[in-house]
Amino acid sequence: MAFNRVNLGSQAQRIEEGRQAAQQKRKRLQTEEARYTLILHSARKKLGISIHEYCLADSVHKLSSTHSPVPGWCFASKEQLGQSLGFSRQSIHGMIKRLREVGLVELQPETGYLRSTQKWRDTVEVTKALVFGD
Repeated sequence: MAFNRVNLGSQAQRIEEGRQAAQQKRKRLQTEEARYTLILHSARKKLGISIHEYCLADSVHKLSSTHSPVPGWCFASKEQLGQSLGFSRQSIHGMIKRLREVGLVELQPETGYLRSTQKWRDTVEVTKALVFGD
């Protein structure tokens, strides 16, 4: 039985290069240019929400991914969300209230963090899969 020699130095270097590439990709995806909202109007109409509310709910959904520093929760402030989407803090509060009322976003009372609900995921992600075949 023959054993192949493993060069630990080159393996470690490859792992480090992969880690750095992943970190750079994450930074790129967090830039303003990388943020977008694909509005699925059939899902939006089914949910009975406005385009603005859809954009906010989609942002909360994306920001509460498993890649979030607080996995499962969107920890962006209302000011950050408003700035990103072009809405005032007051508008964001009103939209969050409405999205909570229709069961699309939930709030963690202790922290104020937000996340999308199963209703959002079932409606939007299923529609996305039907449209794009994901």
